[in-house]
Amino acid sequence: MFARVTLPTGCRFLNQNRVGLTTGIFSQLRIVPTDYLVAFDANRYSVPFTLVGQTVDVRRRHGHVEISHRGRVVACHPELTGRYQIAILPEHGPGAIARNARRRYATPPVASLPVTMPAVEIRDLASQGGDRWAALGCSMIEPQQGQAARRGRGGALRLVEVAAAVFVLVGSAASAQDLAAGITTGAAVPVGGIGYLQEPALSLSAWLTDPIRGAVGWRAEVGVVRLNLPLRDRFRCAAVGLYCDADVPVGFVVGGFQLGPRPGGVWAPYGYLTAGLYHVTANAEVVDLREGSPQPSVAWSDNAFGVAAGAGVRVALGGRWTVRAELRYSGFAWRPETQHWASLVTPAVSLSASF
Repeated sequence: MFARVTLPTGCRFLNQNRVGLTTGIFSQLRIVPTDYLVAFDANRYSVPFTLVGQTVDVRRRHGHVEISHRGRVVACHPELTGRYQIAILPEHGPGAIARNARRRYATPPVASLPVTMPAVEIRDLASQGGDRWAALGCSMIEPQQGQAARRGRGGALRLVEVAAAVFVLVGSAASAQDLAAGITTGAAVPVGGIGYLQEPALSLSAWLTDPIRGAVGWRAEVGVVRLNLPLRDRFRCAAVGLYCDADVPVGFVVGGFQLGPRPGGVWAPYGYLTAGLYHVTANAEVVDLREGSPQPSVAWSDNAFGVAAGAGVRVALGGRWTVRAELRYSGFAWRPETQHWASLVTPAVSLSASF
């Protein structure tokens, strides 16, 4: 799809009969400065801002200034009268009008200062095939320099500035919300080392996590699991005239590393490995209901080393809230002065918030 280009009257199909092509025409080479205003005969004319740093060919032709780049006409302006004038086309890019207006009126040119002009090369256009471009004049500006260019290139710098500002704000907000705090609840199932306590028990913990670098972050957690004698074992005791009870709270304070992508997206996997202190307290009691005499009770408490590993999936609920589903393994020393190792497997869910 091509866009129509509206050009000054003098820029259309000059010298189509190719007669007198070199009359009143001479060429100068210029390097486009950062404000994309090319100097020509003590005046300045705008070119597309994408040509900054490029070499362009500037010519005076029949009352107009034509600027070409690599044989393609990129700008055409009516020639300015006087000196130190500026001609700017809005489609060439934003910013030049405001910048040069301030320069122009804040610091008027001093006539006594010498004006340094780049080296000028005068060429015979006819001898270099320039008559083909002269015949068509500024009408050779490609359709891409029309309305589509004004919409795209004209707003390019503004879009870059806005995108950069949004990126900084979003990046700041994301970095501020990397710290996550949550509460996890699940059903801890003893799978080894504990013996008679084989019934799922409530597990409750609170944790913090924060990225360290990339996908690696730290994790700190504190929680408790309260193991009890299964109900079926209590019935078995009652059937033979005994009252049996056992209560084993397991508290833990652990820390370690978590692996997972930073907050973002709808869902993401994660995993963690922690180690720390497990405090185990065991109380067991057996009473003979027929004689009313208590049997020897068991009670002990111990601090032991333990580890935990977990993996799961987190799902964003919107805003700062996230729900997680995971499966955790916990292992810790069981009973003082023994080599027993107790193991728990806990399917759990978490609700967390980012700060």
